[in-house]
Amino acid sequence: MLTAYAEARKWAIENPAELKALLAKAAKLPEDVVARQLERTKLSYSPIGEEEASAVVAAGEALAKAGVIPAETDVKGFTAALIDRSFDAKVAETTAAAK
Repeated sequence: MLTAYAEARKWAIENPAELKALLAKAAKLPEDVVARQLERTKLSYSPIGEEEASAVVAAGEALAKAGVIPAETDVKGFTAALIDRSFDAKVAETTAAAK
């Protein structure tokens, strides 16, 4: 699976116009909407860092404050438990091999 992900990521980086067209068709969205989303999407590999983890925690805390999830939810603990760093080295290795 990691090899397939790395190959797909590489293809997406090398073929931005085709990626935009495919995503627009699959999502049934205008290409300009897809292009805007792709501008915000990081296709390079990097492990989930503190910035990303903090964003997830902030979103979870906002959901708790809004009553979407129980207020007593341990958002920081759940976030830490969900980030599995055991794959970081293998994904980095596979990504490097796909270049």
